[in-house]
Amino acid sequence: AAVIAETDALASFGRELAGVAEPIVRLAIDAVTPLEPVLAVLRRAQARHPSVRIELRTERLAGVADALAEERADLGIGTSLGLEQARLESAPYTKVRVIPAARADHPLATAGRPIPPALLRAHPQIVLRDSALADDAPSLNVLAGGVRWSVTDVGSKRDLIAAGMGWGGLPAHVVAGELARGELVPLAVPEFEVDEMELFVLRRRGGTRGPVARSLWRALRAPTASS
Repeated sequence: AAVIAETDALASFGRELAGVAEPIVRLAIDAVTPLEPVLAVLRRAQARHPSVRIELRTERLAGVADALAEERADLGIGTSLGLEQARLESAPYTKVRVIPAARADHPLATAGRPIPPALLRAHPQIVLRDSALADDAPSLNVLAGGVRWSVTDVGSKRDLIAAGMGWGGLPAHVVAGELARGELVPLAVPEFEVDEMELFVLRRRGGTRGPVARSLWRALRAPTASS
């Protein structure tokens, strides 16, 4: 295994020196990341390097940092959860507003403001399960002592909340339409610790990188990537 790893590293280094595009680039993004700016960058990369395979994977919370640290991804867009500055390089990307919400006819939607803590805990909170492999993976805006349902993607979380089966925090860009139509309503939850998630472009420190990974890093760091 060590010989194979060394051979792969030498091949990567050779491609970097020669400016030859690497055969594959693995990008891990947090589930709350607005996709359109990322897709715009990937479209340009595809036009310039049509033979390079892009693997786009979705992680949650500390999962992006974990995927990079474990070398399951080459680049990432994620939160600071699980980020070890000594191992990972980071640059600001964008901020995502998180809105606690429930269906308009859900009991919490008519409970007044702020909602009593006991009432919040009596109804299922729909939460994203952290995809980091560590047993002590951090949580975000999860109310202790309450009923909890966990999901692995933002779409399922939104659908469960829209079905009236619980409540939870959702990215503003994901539920803008439902909020505008009055299908979902924002909730006043003082116990929510975070109402805005800051995302970063991430990569491992050191090592060799191909030209596509380097160009993606530069493009994602550009101001237009987070507009």
